[in-house]
Amino acid sequence: MPKLKIDSLSQISKTLLIPLYYRALESKEPDPIVFDKKALALVDRIDYNFSEFEKLRSDRVFSMIRCREFDRCAQVFLSAHPSGIVIEIGCGLGDRASRMKEKSVKWYNLDLPEVISIRRQLYGESDRAVSIACSAFDPSWMTLVEVPPDEQCLILAEGVLSYFDEAQVRQFVLMLRDAFPGCELVFDKLSSFVVRMHKRESHMTNAAALIRWTPAHDRDLEKWGDNIRFISRWGYFDRPEPRIAPAFLIQLLKPFARGVGVLRYQLGVSSGFAGTAGSSISARSV
Repeated sequence: MPKLKIDSLSQISKTLLIPLYYRALESKEPDPIVFDKKALALVDRIDYNFSEFEKLRSDRVFSMIRCREFDRCAQVFLSAHPSGIVIEIGCGLGDRASRMKEKSVKWYNLDLPEVISIRRQLYGESDRAVSIACSAFDPSWMTLVEVPPDEQCLILAEGVLSYFDEAQVRQFVLMLRDAFPGCELVFDKLSSFVVRMHKRESHMTNAAALIRWTPAHDRDLEKWGDNIRFISRWGYFDRPEPRIAPAFLIQLLKPFARGVGVLRYQLGVSSGFAGTAGSSISARSV
């Protein structure tokens, strides 16, 4: 079978290849943080020089720990809401739905048309995981998502929002609040300090140069409008992790240790919203 060429991807869209390659490499480890059988197969099917994404081992480990945290957030949500809806913004070539225990969940994968075109060639179509080819900032995609009455919606945005400016992200968050009242939004953040540190590393320069939004505080989104509520924050050093033991002293550098994390918000209010803020997934709050 000939390999799939992806020369048409934009610079931002090409960043989706980094986590794909990392998941494939991690899946070869004896005790992987995230095991992704499909990533192993896809890397072999894509005609691309993945060696340009070679980085320090610790960089991959941090990326996989973040991926695992998004997996865990999704799993906790689905355990509480088995009939809930999950929307993955900027899904890239990931297949997080396949790693969930609930196999009947309705999952929406959203990304730009150029990405979804490649995704469909690699994955095909599925009734369970629906692909939507649209910009996240175009509200028309929201009409394609069906949320059953009295059910909840989880929106995941891993490695996405930092690549857009604050005005765009704010408009996007407000659209989500109005379209899916009571939904939970999970996204990752980098501080400006961490971005500056990354730009000094030659292997991170290209990706770091694309970063445009770096919220100063975890609760910044609460200032953007009514009914936007911060739930929790997860950080890389919140729990012991043997694979990052050599970097343990980094947590003593507060601007770095607190400069990266995964944030959870509730957007809007729905009559049946119960939330999962009190679940075991909640990390320490600020």
